[in-house]
Amino acid sequence: MNIDNNLNFHNYISLICKKVNNQFDVMVRFRNLISKDILVKLYKAYILPHFDYCSTVWHFCSANNKDKIEALNKRILRFILSDFESPYNVLLDRVNCLQLHDQRICKFLTILYRSLFFTSYPAYMGNMFSFRSTSYNMRGNYILEMPKPKTATFGLHSFTYLATKNWNSLPDFIRLCNLSDFKKHISKTNS
Repeated sequence: MNIDNNLNFHNYISLICKKVNNQFDVMVRFRNLISKDILVKLYKAYILPHFDYCSTVWHFCSANNKDKIEALNKRILRFILSDFESPYNVLLDRVNCLQLHDQRICKFLTILYRSLFFTSYPAYMGNMFSFRSTSYNMRGNYILEMPKPKTATFGLHSFTYLATKNWNSLPDFIRLCNLSDFKKHISKTNS
């Protein structure tokens, strides 16, 4: 993970794209020897992990960098599926994946779930969040207190704010599930 002084992650995103392109070049060279099913498995095993590694850290990179990664993912899916006309969402459905942005949001919510309900999870993570307390009988269980951002630029683009906002927008039954059901539901909710 490369972090520069400005926390814009431009160099790191370029490194990710370079690594992914190297893996993709190998797939292109062997395309005549490998079936589509195997290409999809190779995509999930060797391409997606590069996009996912430390994604909760660099999630708040510039929109240009996010678009660059999504465009690369789209190009790879078009090649694997030999479909150059369908929209991106259709390609993702065919390989049973979410957009990279939505995968990062699911990861945020999973981290939040673990920090709230698992005592073995690091305490500092759980201390970042607090449940809303009120004397009124309001709808919803396990609603989190929204953090008050100090600045619009960085406060709204923080893990605590984004995770809390997405957590509170989940239906009540999802917040009450066990972890495995929670992961299934949020992947369907974000698709």
